[in-house]
Amino acid sequence: MKNLWPYVLPLPLERRELDRILQAVFDSKATLEVLKKTSPDKRTYQKKLISELRFSNKTVIEALKKLVATGVLKQGMEKKKEKGKTIWKKWYTPTFQGKWLVLLLQSPETVTKDIGKEIVSELFKIYIDSLAKLCVEYELDSQVFETMMNKAFLKVIEEPKYKSSRKSKVIVYGSSAVDTMVTIDRLPKKDESVYFSNVQNLPGGSASNVAIALRRLGVPVSFVGKVGGDAKGTLLLQEFKREEVDTSGVIIEPKQKTLTTFISIDHHGNKRIYVLGGDNIALSLSSPAEIVWNKIEDSQIIYIGEVFIEIAELIASFAKSHDKKVFYRPGLPIIIHNPEKVMAILRNVDVLILNQKGWENLKRNSPLRPTDILKTGPEALILTKGIEGCEVYTTEESFAMSADNLNAIDTTGAGDAFAAGLICSYLTSRDLKECIEFALAVSALSIVKKGAREALPTKVQVEEFIKKGKRM
Repeated sequence: MKNLWPYVLPLPLERRELDRILQAVFDSKATLEVLKKTSPDKRTYQKKLISELRFSNKTVIEALKKLVATGVLKQGMEKKKEKGKTIWKKWYTPTFQGKWLVLLLQSPETVTKDIGKEIVSELFKIYIDSLAKLCVEYELDSQVFETMMNKAFLKVIEEPKYKSSRKSKVIVYGSSAVDTMVTIDRLPKKDESVYFSNVQNLPGGSASNVAIALRRLGVPVSFVGKVGGDAKGTLLLQEFKREEVDTSGVIIEPKQKTLTTFISIDHHGNKRIYVLGGDNIALSLSSPAEIVWNKIEDSQIIYIGEVFIEIAELIASFAKSHDKKVFYRPGLPIIIHNPEKVMAILRNVDVLILNQKGWENLKRNSPLRPTDILKTGPEALILTKGIEGCEVYTTEESFAMSADNLNAIDTTGAGDAFAAGLICSYLTSRDLKECIEFALAVSALSIVKKGAREALPTKVQVEEFIKKGKRM
């Protein structure tokens, strides 16, 4: 057998009741045909069954009575007006167990998405209690079953039909992570404990946020990076699929853990971020074979985020040699540990985006000026300054633009939203000030809800925001 039925059929455990149901269902061809014609989620009318089935009225009615008596179907009457007359119509719907029997007799391909979701949810509720009891009785490790589920999910999602592989205008290279976010009243002092609340596990990772933000803005985008073979990895892949980001370049590391961050936010929007490190973390591309070179050839813009410096250099060099625009936004740890190597990459970079801390660390070993950066290769250096906006330097001009004045709930991911807005606008406009204005608007709209992705706007929302003149 190559294929098995995708749903398990819940039937009563008590033998006499089980025999009655199975005999009622499978005892005659008429009974089976009635169930085949019965809708799993809507009322099925007796008159319709009689007219469509090639059995006598009496045979159909007897089959219906038998199915009602054994608890497979339930019946009711509905008053309707037809041609000016009031008539009563008898209808049938499956009981809980009857629904499974109805579905058993129908092709899985005919099951709607809503019914499919209901089936999976009900199956899980039915069997999870039994599985928990078995784990206790037989001293089984419940974690083993969770691991099995994760492995099965990751295997399925790697199948070509579940991986979007459309051509993308933008390829995003970098990290993908799960953010554990908590709310605190204030930051603790030395040796002090504080309580936190509102714990949330949210899909994140700087480059992943950029990819999601671009997709919300309507840009076809691919994400190339790594996830671990754990539940957090499945969470990230499901989010990419839901947002329609191309994941054909995502590498799943079955024996590694997905990158995790812990973020604490106080009621003023101030935050602290802690990144879980270690040797067993699916952090970054680590081999030239993982880059997916053909995606670069088919794209227009390449965004390089938190990628190991040697891999980032290869990506930038190849992209530049193929006349692609390269946006580089290295993570702070990369700048701190490899400032000289970051400078070497810039000859193949068109736009360099840094925040204040990144800029300070890049020039800590030498008195760099923005003009020094531009001499190495980039056509633009953009220094983001949070609520103050940004400073922009090009070979022709330099200017500053202020940020949009909105109440910040959570600034996590504001820089990611800015980068996505800049790239989105850059695809259609070469006016840098116009691109910066659009990017600042995206960033402003992204901070009005908790979570790096919760408030990421659509392109229409950004354009409406700018038209209303809410920029300061």
